Amino acid sequence: MTTAKPSKHTSSKSSRKHSAHKIHTLPLATMAALLTAATCLGSQPAMAVTATTITTPTYTSTAKKLTNSTGSVYQDREYVPLGDKKPWLQYPNILEFRRLRGRNSNATEIKSDEEGSDSSWKTVNDKTAMYAHVETRGNSDYLVFDIFFNNNAKSMISKSSKQWYLWQVPYAIADLDSNGLYKSDTVINLRYDAYRPKKEGHILSQDPEAFEKDDSLSFSVPNMRQTDQHFGKDGYALYQVGIGLNPGNKLYDDLDQIFHGNANEALISRMAGDQTTYAFYNPQYNKNYGLGITVAKPYDDVAYHMHAELKLRPGAINKNADNYNDKYANIQNAWTWANSGSWGATTSSAYTVISGRDPNNDEDKDGK
Repeated sequence: MTTAKPSKHTSSKSSRKHSAHKIHTLPLATMAALLTAATCLGSQPAMAVTATTITTPTYTSTAKKLTNSTGSVYQDREYVPLGDKKPWLQYPNILEFRRLRGRNSNATEIKSDEEGSDSSWKTVNDKTAMYAHVETRGNSDYLVFDIFFNNNAKSMISKSSKQWYLWQVPYAIADLDSNGLYKSDTVINLRYDAYRPKKEGHILSQDPEAFEKDDSLSFSVPNMRQTDQHFGKDGYALYQVGIGLNPGNKLYDDLDQIFHGNANEALISRMAGDQTTYAFYNPQYNKNYGLGITVAKPYDDVAYHMHAELKLRPGAINKNADNYNDKYANIQNAWTWANSGSWGATTSSAYTVISGRDPNNDEDKDGK
């Protein structure tokens, strides 16, 4: 059996990657079932797509102006000094193709594709917000994530006792080993800081001064690869690895458990279908790249700031590119998501930020 090496499965050159739009002529269940035979079929490299200049709702005028610029202009776009109070806001969010999907406790659907444009964006952002920027240290590049779960520190549960906060690592750009497994330094400096509000009407990601950190509930995860670890006061928080989407026969169950009523929502289906397709052509990536924590009452009214630094695989950033879009195309295209939700089959709450796209998919070209 021949498998694709991690250093070959993406490229900044033209794409041979199958479009999620085309793949979805087959039901997700069919694609999931096909994965059981993938290891017998061998694989071919799935190539990342070079982005072109695309007008999108989140593609700002600043981004447009800098698209064809080079050299030091990258730094102008990537760094805006704002002091130390909100370090995650010092860098414009490199995840420009974020889209928000949600369900509230009444299972009402919430969706928005345009940042800050409507009440639906605010509703989801009040629960989950995701920021990322690139840092280079020595010969390695890192995508530094700051994700805010239960952003407004309000409980989402009445029919159960647990909430969970999940992040899917962007597997297509992560520095994984040849078997698609995490290395010891794939995700470093993973930390969950817990906050309680000092006054109402604020969210942690924008107004940290309105919150007070609770050190007894905050913790670092020294070994992110070890699952079923308990952290914080009396071990109240359960940290787990492999609680995202399994791109196989469990996919539908995972979608339903995590996203509740949004399990079949169009964007979430495209994202899940693309992960399934990626694993089909690259069997070493037939794995669950989700991680997160589960907490129970009385800690359901606590807001969390998760910080994680993802080491990027060699070539994830095209350093020979002469424009911003081509330089960071692999990051823009790679699927990653964060979800604040209720845990339990009888519950409905799920507030999700999704970043990523397939530029060969007509529905994804404009970021929608």
